[in-house]
Amino acid sequence: MNISVIIAHDIRTPISSSVSMLEIMEYEELSSSEKVEMIQNMRKQLEKTELLVDDMLNWMNMNSGLIMIDLKRLDVVSILKSYVDSLEAYKPLNKNVCLMFESKMDTLWANVDKRVIETICRNLVMNSLKFVSNDGHVYVTVKELKGSWQLEVLDDGMGMSENQAKALMNLNNTQVRCAENGSHGIGLGLIICSSLIKLLKGKLTIETSLGKGSSFMVTFPLDQV
Repeated sequence: MNISVIIAHDIRTPISSSVSMLEIMEYEELSSSEKVEMIQNMRKQLEKTELLVDDMLNWMNMNSGLIMIDLKRLDVVSILKSYVDSLEAYKPLNKNVCLMFESKMDTLWANVDKRVIETICRNLVMNSLKFVSNDGHVYVTVKELKGSWQLEVLDDGMGMSENQAKALMNLNNTQVRCAENGSHGIGLGLIICSSLIKLLKGKLTIETSLGKGSSFMVTFPLDQV
């Protein structure tokens, strides 16, 4: 399955959902509270579409060599804590998911590109939010290793088989995953994550099993130049 098919599939889903809700609002009598709920759901879907378009542009720029890495000495704990807090707005309205940031350190300084690190974090978190159960948990942790630092996104969701995990990084063997609520995903965000991680000389490791959740661990050098 090529990248254009993946993009079309991932973008079509939230658009179709929004169109369906507009049709309901047009032809059915709804209470004020029902209309508000519909509008909130449409806003969520449009926000997801905007993020998917950003992913598409990132992919195109990577293939064209237009993404320039801007490394700066920054506190990754502060950056990622603030960014994870902002991702609360993207939690599914129909799920009571707990999204938490954890770090045993108050600060951790490393040479990073802030925009790229946030994009990687967002895609990993959004993936976990999609496939976690209604009362599930998503944990984002930052830790220091010897000569490197690690970003981990851990969830207690539906998990993946070994073949599904391998397929996420293989454009020629991409598989559709179905969440508990019936939504589908092909993994465009994770594919882009993999490419961005390589740009920052990082390494992505996935630990997962069906029914037991998934752990996405990204390791970066502390002092890359």
